[in-house]
Amino acid sequence: MNNPIEKLDAVISDRLATMPEGSYTAYLATGGLNRTLKKFGEESTELVVALASESDERVVSEAADLLYVLDVALQFNRGIRLAAIFAELDGRNQEE
Repeated sequence: MNNPIEKLDAVISDRLATMPEGSYTAYLATGGLNRTLKKFGEESTELVVALASESDERVVSEAADLLYVLDVALQFNRGIRLAAIFAELDGRNQEE
């Protein structure tokens, strides 16, 4: 598993299953739907601001934060793994 997104997805899955103390993923999950969605909104806003007026490095950092929180929200709130998102995108590419 060399793909960083697959690694991220696997780590988040493990953290949600084991809920280790000190894990930020576990912290988000223990706050339930409201905490994960609030954090997703915050990270979305931060990315929008970065895209509008900040450096490329900041945009990349904020995009990574958003991807992480998206993965937590999908897995924790809906049990959806990123592989399902990629399959959807792959299907869309085949339609073109």
